[in-house]
Amino acid sequence: MKTTHSVIVAVYVLCLALSATQASGQARGARPADVSPQNQKAIPPIKLFDNLYYVGTDYVSSYVIKTSAGLILVDTLYDKFTDHPVEAIKGLGMNPNGIKYIVITHGHNDHFGGAKKIQDLTGARVALTEVDWNLMERSNRGGTNSVVQRDIVIKDGDTLTLGDTTLKMYITPGHTPGVAAFEFPVFDGGKKYKAFLLGGHNVTSNQPEAFESFIVTVKRLMATLKDVDVSLTSHPWAALILERGEMMKSRKPGDPNPYVAPADFKAFLQERLTDAESRLTEIKAKK
Repeated sequence: MKTTHSVIVAVYVLCLALSATQASGQARGARPADVSPQNQKAIPPIKLFDNLYYVGTDYVSSYVIKTSAGLILVDTLYDKFTDHPVEAIKGLGMNPNGIKYIVITHGHNDHFGGAKKIQDLTGARVALTEVDWNLMERSNRGGTNSVVQRDIVIKDGDTLTLGDTTLKMYITPGHTPGVAAFEFPVFDGGKKYKAFLLGGHNVTSNQPEAFESFIVTVKRLMATLKDVDVSLTSHPWAALILERGEMMKSRKPGDPNPYVAPADFKAFLQERLTDAESRLTEIKAKK
């Protein structure tokens, strides 16, 4: 099949844009201007690593981690997209019934909306932090049919092990009071890397307390996470998930994996800290 000139140009421009982003130390993409559900779309699954796949939409992330004893699904999308993770897993040649755990980053409907449906299908156990179990149980955005009966309560420092894979849990307040983050290994051609998935990378509240919590969170991560190779987020644009996926399509044997970018993770945290401190100053100045 011939590649058109326009496609070649588009890929070239994309690669230049991503290279410039990495060179400048900015690890975050542009947030889409229109985030309404009717303008979001499901996308084909992306293989990030030998054991990690993206099964989300163009705006909300969902990941599946493949282990020697089954699958771990992180976040479950919402509304018309709740079937997408399962269909994407099938498309990858895996059996959705292999999902043993559903780990929810936080109690917003766009992340937990499909959990009950997928749990009913697979029998998977569901994990969420105590504070965000409360947040989910109070939610009326997804209807009563989307609320999962309380199961595993994530605590800071907990680990969740399935087969050969262990997730280390962090509670990282800010985006919500109990948003979770996870550290886990990923593999590319047999080489091991450390991935870190930050479940809430920004503050959507206008309350100073939320920004103060988020600033403490980011400073903690900056002080304790020194060797993260792969940055993942609960919305793809925040870590260039889709842009790097396009680069994976043209990756040749021996080429580096574009998701392995340790300097970008550090730049991402610094950018998140600077943004939060600036916005907190503005909020306080208005009071």
